[in-house]
Amino acid sequence: MKILHFYPGHNSMITQYVSMLCEIMDDDANVLQTNNLKDYRKQLNNIHPDIVHLHGCWSDKTAIGAHLAIKKGIRIVLTPHGQLEQWIIRQNYWKEKLPRIILYQQKIVSKAYSIIAMGRMEENSLKILGWNRRIETVRNPLVTDTITKQDAHCQLCRVYRKVLDTDVLKLMNQETRNALEPLIKAGITGNHMWLNDHEYNATKYESINWRQVLLYAYHENIIHVIRKGIVTLNLNVPEIKLSEIPHYVPDRYTEVHSLAESASKRTNEEDSTLRFVHTIKQIRKLFSQRELTISHLVEFSADIRRCNIKDDKVSFYLYENSLTKFASSLMYVLHEMTGLEEGFMPVPAKKDNRSRKIKKIITKHLEL
Repeated sequence: MKILHFYPGHNSMITQYVSMLCEIMDDDANVLQTNNLKDYRKQLNNIHPDIVHLHGCWSDKTAIGAHLAIKKGIRIVLTPHGQLEQWIIRQNYWKEKLPRIILYQQKIVSKAYSIIAMGRMEENSLKILGWNRRIETVRNPLVTDTITKQDAHCQLCRVYRKVLDTDVLKLMNQETRNALEPLIKAGITGNHMWLNDHEYNATKYESINWRQVLLYAYHENIIHVIRKGIVTLNLNVPEIKLSEIPHYVPDRYTEVHSLAESASKRTNEEDSTLRFVHTIKQIRKLFSQRELTISHLVEFSADIRRCNIKDDKVSFYLYENSLTKFASSLMYVLHEMTGLEEGFMPVPAKKDNRSRKIKKIITKHLEL
């Protein structure tokens, strides 16, 4: 884990605090610090940290630092050091604070994966402010004896780990991403013979981050499929207690409901062809509401493989319901993300702007 602390300005308390953190965390992480923007740019490029930890507010240099980190896909954590409390914001509000709030301060806070308060009063102030709900409290051992330096170190490490265990799809290397589709396919079919050589080999790379694979599957509610895929392919994967690993979810996050829950409300006399069309309608609705997830695709892909669908009848019903184009785009995404073969598709797959939008919504489901 590589952490880069950035604290522009000459606040002696912040400088002392960051130096203390670098000292106590040195054994468990690669920790660097700078208060110079030029040096900060170099370190971003040279070490590409996992997390940039920003300290303090209301500085143009902090805004630049946050922008550069976010642009490079590096996650930021912010410790305001009390500078977002209401009485501070009220000082020179119209001439100083409001312009900075509009230009960058609120955006920095909202974009941070976590905001670290140093006490209960600051935590309450941040909650009232409402710019970011992901607030953690880690007291400063330099100003209070209610926490030791070692405890502060442990608590901060937990926050960093929580940040890196959030929306892990975005952090995956290419080999890890490439392993997802064959794992899902093997989990759905339960037979490694369905995988071609390219798919099978994609699960064998040593660079695959299995922690990220399992966390992604757990957070997206497809862990049962991924675990079955792992067993099917006889892969040696470390056991992780996923339910005990904390992570953040988006403010807009809602619980994912199975497609079958809605389908079960329909009459039992309905054949598989009509159920297929009904499911396409459900998926299009979820797509329009930006609530479509990989869990829905996995469920639908498994259902298609099981069902006896009459292609000519499906084509007619899709045309009648103006679903043909959407279904073609969806088939392409099902192929890309779950390995669904052409022979199971009642309509031809089509790669187009809509299929790209479908995939984008799915991959951004857990994005903060």
